[in-house]
Amino acid sequence: MNRNYFKLIPALALILLLSCVSKKKFIALQDQLASCNEQLGKSGMSLNDYMNRLQKCQADADANKSDLSHAMDKAKRPSLPTGRLQKPARQTNDPGRRPHCSYQERE
Repeated sequence: MNRNYFKLIPALALILLLSCVSKKKFIALQDQLASCNEQLGKSGMSLNDYMNRLQKCQADADANKSDLSHAMDKAKRPSLPTGRLQKPARQTNDPGRRPHCSYQERE
């Protein structure tokens, strides 16, 4: 009967030793998991912030494209003068120019 106790004592010591090591590993893994979850939460908030910024930048880019398109269309169309028109100055000193006649000359 004494022999059975001597066989049982090392087995119990081994079980206690393994459970102590397992508990330390488990606690270390729990700490690591908590740290990872915290980093994941921060990353999620950063991602949301960047997504909001991206949407704002895309809206600004669309508005700028629209403004540019309107400006290009306006530049292509000739604009009508809004003020009074001025008559061009007459050039009477030009020797090769004939004066404008309102009647037709007969030969």
